[in-house]
Amino acid sequence: MEEVLDPELVEAVNGRGQPRSHLFRLDVTELVVVRIGEPPDHLVVESWHPGRGVLRRERR
Repeated sequence: MEEVLDPELVEAVNGRGQPRSHLFRLDVTELVVVRIGEPPDHLVVESWHPGRGVLRRERR
C-alpha cells in the first residue's frame, strides 16, 4: 500500500478547497468474496486473479 501524495490527484478526488483525505494506491493481486448461496445451504466462493479472471466454487 502506498499513500498518494500528488497534489493534483488529491485535489481532483477531494475537490478544490476541501479538507485533505488520505488516498492510498493498492496493488491488488487477488480478490475473494464469500457469501451464503440460495438456498442458504451452501457457501459461494468467488475469486479473481489477474490473467485468470473469476473462478466460482460452491461449498456444501
